[in-house]
Amino acid sequence: MIELRYEIDLRRAKNFEIKHVRADSNSLFSAIASQVFGDYEMYYLRGRFAFFYGTQSRALFSACY
Repeated sequence: MIELRYEIDLRRAKNFEIKHVRADSNSLFSAIASQVFGDYEMYYLRGRFAFFYGTQSRALFSACY
């Protein structure tokens, strides 16, 4: 009930469109793909881009590991 109220408030205040995606290990990539490509099913492309960026920027992320 609280989540529904929050969605309604976001729609009114910010004119946001709330899209529900299936909850799985790709939810973050699905949400990004929905915003960038307009299709949340293209999450695999976003995941590949993120992985490629991480491997190409190894020095930037080396402190994390």
